[in-house]
Amino acid sequence: MRALVDAPYQFALTAAKVADALAERGTLGERLGLDWAQATAARLSPSDPWERLLVGGLARDVQQRRLAARRRLHGDPLAAVESWLAAQAAGVARFAGMIERAKRVVPVSPAMLAQIAGQARGLLAR
Repeated sequence: MRALVDAPYQFALTAAKVADALAERGTLGERLGLDWAQATAARLSPSDPWERLLVGGLARDVQQRRLAARRRLHGDPLAAVESWLAAQAAGVARFAGMIERAKRVVPVSPAMLAQIAGQARGLLAR
């Protein structure tokens, strides 16, 4: 019976955590340009089967790195991300510059996305 009474409270906590996680994901993804990289990878349709595997792996790798970075941060998700971004300002600026240059290249190649994923891996590991 107690579980039924506590259910709305537990749901509210869970919903708040989900909302915070989504807000954090947007902040980190938008600020670094990871959202663009993942969306671009999803739109690519290489004819070569090896390139298709590469592109699919890159999208998963970036997402896993983002989640791993988030797990290392503690406290309020938005404040933790903002603090991390400030602490890594030089690396974030370099990475954002690379993303901006990549956005101007048409068409985007799997090799470009591989380079972006590698740089993201290094940045998010800090």
